[in-house]
Amino acid sequence: MKNLAAIVTPEAIKEALEEVRTKRPNLIKSTKFHLIYKNEPFPPKEIVRIAAKKMGIRNLSDYRLNGGISTNDHLMKKGFRIVQYRDWQNQRTNDAGNEQRIARLTFNKNGWQFPSGWEGKSKAKGSYETKNGYGHEEWLFDFTKLIDGYHYGFLEPVNANFKKYADQVFDIYLYTVNSSTNERFWVGKLNNTEVIDEQEADDIRSYYIKRGWYSEMLDDLEKLELDSTDLGNWKGAGLFNIRFKPEDFERYPKNTYVSKDDNSLSSYHYVLLHVSVQPKIENAADGEFVLGRCNPDGRFTGKTIKKKYEERMIEYPALHHQISKELEKILKKDYDKVYPEHQTGFRTSVDIVAVTGRQTHFFEIKTYNDVRTCLRQAIGQLLEYSYFPDKQIADEMFIVTPHFIAEEKMLKYLKHLKEHVGLPLRYLCFDVEKKEIVQLI
Repeated sequence: MKNLAAIVTPEAIKEALEEVRTKRPNLIKSTKFHLIYKNEPFPPKEIVRIAAKKMGIRNLSDYRLNGGISTNDHLMKKGFRIVQYRDWQNQRTNDAGNEQRIARLTFNKNGWQFPSGWEGKSKAKGSYETKNGYGHEEWLFDFTKLIDGYHYGFLEPVNANFKKYADQVFDIYLYTVNSSTNERFWVGKLNNTEVIDEQEADDIRSYYIKRGWYSEMLDDLEKLELDSTDLGNWKGAGLFNIRFKPEDFERYPKNTYVSKDDNSLSSYHYVLLHVSVQPKIENAADGEFVLGRCNPDGRFTGKTIKKKYEERMIEYPALHHQISKELEKILKKDYDKVYPEHQTGFRTSVDIVAVTGRQTHFFEIKTYNDVRTCLRQAIGQLLEYSYFPDKQIADEMFIVTPHFIAEEKMLKYLKHLKEHVGLPLRYLCFDVEKKEIVQLI
């Protein structure tokens, strides 16, 4: 069955838009995306239907017309602008905010970038992870796989009532349970989480297969000697049911325990809980240093009472290499000389050194899926590369990551380091999909 959005011409779409602007008919409203025309929002699928009729197509049931990527991609290729409903609302009004929920994640020690094995998995009889040693949330924060700036993932609590939640947007507190130690931890808050529909889920699964990303997921399981065959039996909605932008994930510090008197968790099952009582995120950063606030009981005593949960942050070598190669091409247009993997003379190397005139710039690439970890690791290395042992080599030092920074605190931090500490430090976000610099601070 042919896709109707692929058939309609740009001219017919413009005719449809002008007619709707003039006559203002009652149309089925869009819930997730708008087609923006002359600074007004219109429902994409309705416009496609009207455009098809203007082309003389009468029996629309002979064609496929679904929401999401399958329609929007064709409209964008024809030169039309598609925006997310929430983004447009934020431009036009003061958004009242999303409904808040709480969801449990399968336990993972690799930051939910890829599976970590049997340790800590649920022991509940008959559960998927008890049987297979992994959950479909293991790749929830693998931000190397973005589609139009969004990462697609899976939440088991959403899966339980998928059709009910489709097309809704939530702010979701995430927690996990280490079933080996019975410890509970807050993971973070996932703001502006969109629940996608079945058609979009199928489209994303097909896209993952086409890009080879699905094969990578299977390989991740096989490296841990986990049976990957069952993963292939799931349709799109069994692998993907949400999407979000990486900058909308607010990660809490490791070992942010769920306190015993936190009544927000009325159940430890995989249920999308309502927030009737605000979670007590006691160990999460509150943005303030208070002298005297300490936890001496947290010191290592020399005696191991129980194994502590230590989340590992993982870099992506392939992504690192890809950013380095593409950034090198761009820098060669603006600099006289560009040197990848430049030796420092102390058995270390700078990812890229670029020279123009008398200016020397260092570029250090970090691909952790958490921007704060990227900053923490890169700053220390750049200081050593440029200042060790007793002189300054780089006139400017650039931290390069795939993360667009939107959080106000992080922006203030970078500005503070440059203006008050006096470090010639800058931040560069490189979009691998677009192969271009999308943020320079």
